[in-house]
Amino acid sequence: MGGNYQFQYAAPEKCGVESAAIGEFVKRLQKMDAIHSFMLLRNDKIIAQTWWKPFKKEYKHELFSCSKSFVSAAFGIAAGENLVSPDDKLVSFFPEKISEKVSERMKKVTMKNLLTMASGHAECPLASGIITKSNDLVKAFLETELAYEPGSKFVYNSAATYIISAVLKKVTGRNVREYLDEKLFRYIGIRPAQWDCCPCGINIGGWGFWATSEDMLRFGRLLLHKGSWNGQQLVPLDYMEQATSFQIDNSMNDAPDWKLGYGYQIWQTSHNSYRCDGACGQYILMMPEKELVMVITAGVPNMQQVLTAFWETVYPALHDESLPENPAAQKELAEILDSCEHPPIASELRFTAKNAGYIIEENSFGLKKVNLLFDDEGCMLEFLWADGTAEKLRADYGRHTQNNLFLKENESRILEASAAWISENELNIKVYAVETPYQDIYSLIFDNAGIRIERKSNFGFLHPEFPVFHGLEYMNK
Repeated sequence: MGGNYQFQYAAPEKCGVESAAIGEFVKRLQKMDAIHSFMLLRNDKIIAQTWWKPFKKEYKHELFSCSKSFVSAAFGIAAGENLVSPDDKLVSFFPEKISEKVSERMKKVTMKNLLTMASGHAECPLASGIITKSNDLVKAFLETELAYEPGSKFVYNSAATYIISAVLKKVTGRNVREYLDEKLFRYIGIRPAQWDCCPCGINIGGWGFWATSEDMLRFGRLLLHKGSWNGQQLVPLDYMEQATSFQIDNSMNDAPDWKLGYGYQIWQTSHNSYRCDGACGQYILMMPEKELVMVITAGVPNMQQVLTAFWETVYPALHDESLPENPAAQKELAEILDSCEHPPIASELRFTAKNAGYIIEENSFGLKKVNLLFDDEGCMLEFLWADGTAEKLRADYGRHTQNNLFLKENESRILEASAAWISENELNIKVYAVETPYQDIYSLIFDNAGIRIERKSNFGFLHPEFPVFHGLEYMNK
């Protein structure tokens, strides 16, 4: 079965790519804040890959809107089974949810309008908060006002993808993830993965899927070959040709690679390519004419800079034929890839700190107490919450230390932490949530009155913002 497929590896020159160009691209990635992983497939061979320490190959990653393209694949499979069609009217799937508030425009909305982000909304109903207050998101979506005729205008809309997910659950009897597990993932070797759900138990579709970089590469290889995997057409070819081609104009966008057109939950990109992408720099780029797939996971504020760097370095160095071996360039590339790292926070300062506990002033997060324990290697920060739970964050000096904590997220996350003294009265703890784009700095400031704890994050997008905590010492060991 195709699920046993193992990627093969080759030197870049063997696949017609200059090692020096890939090295230049990675060096540009190293200057960005912050890339987490990079994989490059050419002529069905992996020719370069790396994970920036402390990120690891085995870690799954939050894909954000890359999830949308997986929903599109599920829709294509369901269309091939005659369960849905792009021409179907949305309201036909939910007759029990039609009220007098459903407009005549909404009654015209087709599944294609949802797939192409052209439902007629002036903005995403999720972003505006219009539907999130409801216990029935589908009904709330159907009752939203439409500013435009369906199909007439591209407006990015994650709620539309959620509705596609809801339709798929209704017609297949399974959530998108479960449906893909059976129809796709087991054939291409993607391991069972998590997909976040709404309160009604429906995969949220527009985001919330988690996968490893290699899982993303497998999906990219499938899309590169228009739904075919080792000769088996897993997603109908006619659907994939539509999904990966220009379906609607989006030239009103500003960034160069965001204004070249949109397919079915897949972006058109420069040089006759197409891509899946998610917030903060999650990418699967497919170039059929060049037999190339690139995967990036990241936490970058400027997503265009990643693609621009690729177009300016690797793209001009793609050749149709194999190149002469270049051991020196290949050795240099290997060294560059091996050097990729987000170093732990560091300082030459060392202080002998006391073990202490602090009662935290009343706050919206329900943090009651914080205990701090020090040793020669670093510290342990213990959070005591109002519900009686306790969580311990270990942070060592000069190295990343792995933890598993909730810290007000929906589930436990892998956190890689390090600590450094900024001054005699301030300790900083840097935390990489290595399954996500998030990196946090905890500033612990001590004075005679107690402690002040502030967490600053690189992104607040779907990441809880901590208040500033103030505490008075109650224990001194």
